[in-house]
Amino acid sequence: MDGKSLYEKGNALYKQGKCEEACVKYEAAAQQGYTPAQYTLGMRYHSGIGVAQDHEKAFYW
Repeated sequence: MDGKSLYEKGNALYKQGKCEEACVKYEAAAQQGYTPAQYTLGMRYHSGIGVAQDHEKAFYW
C-alpha cells in the first residue's frame, strides 16, 4: 500500500476515535516518505495523541 493510502486510512481511523491505530498507519506512511504523514505523526508525538508524548520523535518527524 502506498503512503497516501496509508495516510488516508489513518485519517479515517482518527475520525473514528481510534487514535492509536491511526498512528500506526501514519507511521507506515511516514516511513515511505509521505510528507503529510510525517507532519501529522510529528504533531501526534508532540501532543501525545495516540502515542506516548515524545519531543525527540516529534522533532524527527
